[in-house]
Amino acid sequence: MLRGGHGSAKQYHQFLRDEMADMVRQGYWTVLPYRRVRTLLKRLRLSPPGVVPQRDRRPRTIVDYTFSNVNQDTAQLSPTAAMQFGKALHRLLHRIRFAPPPPQNTAPCIC
Repeated sequence: MLRGGHGSAKQYHQFLRDEMADMVRQGYWTVLPYRRVRTLLKRLRLSPPGVVPQRDRRPRTIVDYTFSNVNQDTAQLSPTAAMQFGKALHRLLHRIRFAPPPPQNTAPCIC
């Protein structure tokens, strides 16, 4: 709590306020006053928020889970083969290229 948010959180503080308010309105988050949860600090993990600017898009909210060791304590339940990053476009193009042809007795699709 004393450390505060990432430097980007300070730069994008209004964006973060709006994002958090929207998440609360949608029922995803609940905001609690610090004075109500400070007695839980020995068991509570606080992770600083941050913001990643996106070119030609709105910024993206992130949370630094490495700060509170959440990543190290996360149970590794998914198979490593399921964690495939960086090759999605290649897989998609491969599926399109080798997709079975449409049946011959159907009219062409005009989409």
